[in-house]
Amino acid sequence: MIWVDDLANPEGPVLLPDGSWALVEMHPERGWLLHLSADGSERQIIAKTGRPNGLCIDGDGTFWVAESVNPPSLLKIKWDGAKQVDVEVVLTADSDGPFLFPNDLAFGPDGLLYMTDSGVIALTAFISPYRADRDEARAISGDSFIEIYAKCSLDECELRDPKGLYKKARAGEIPEFTGISAPYEEPEKAEIVIETDKKSLDECVIVILDALKERGVIS
Repeated sequence: MIWVDDLANPEGPVLLPDGSWALVEMHPERGWLLHLSADGSERQIIAKTGRPNGLCIDGDGTFWVAESVNPPSLLKIKWDGAKQVDVEVVLTADSDGPFLFPNDLAFGPDGLLYMTDSGVIALTAFISPYRADRDEARAISGDSFIEIYAKCSLDECELRDPKGLYKKARAGEIPEFTGISAPYEEPEKAEIVIETDKKSLDECVIVILDALKERGVIS
């Protein structure tokens, strides 16, 4: 079933708390962040950026856009739901130079925003409970691989469980659940360790950034 038509190269649809949607249209003749009503019958241009190629939204309702031109950049867009829009260029380069083609955006379970700049740097966040899988990823990536261990006690993980998945796992409703009915093999040689049950989010971010600076990944 076609829900909404007349979209030009749509990317990154995001469901908003009120049931409406936001997405970006990458077509050069449009190139904007668009808001769609819950039933798709109404649309509103939030901001025209150029050729946006990725979208996500944080817990405060702020939009983050991977813009591929004018210049290639990471944009932060605040919208009041009506007419007030604030567009901020957050980043246009990394330690290797200007961005080439920013695209996918995602927030990891650690609360960090990850963006891929095609062919340059890829940052990913996975549960990855088995050492063998992580070792395989390290072998494939070579010397550029940096393992970040977001360390947290099981008790704290269960306290942070808004969907009640740990409770269901303990009740036997979810089989092979990591940490309960399936093992989690702690990293033994992670380059970076953040103790998320002992440090605040901002403190964890600083630990990661400082470690990446020390390794020359960012400046």
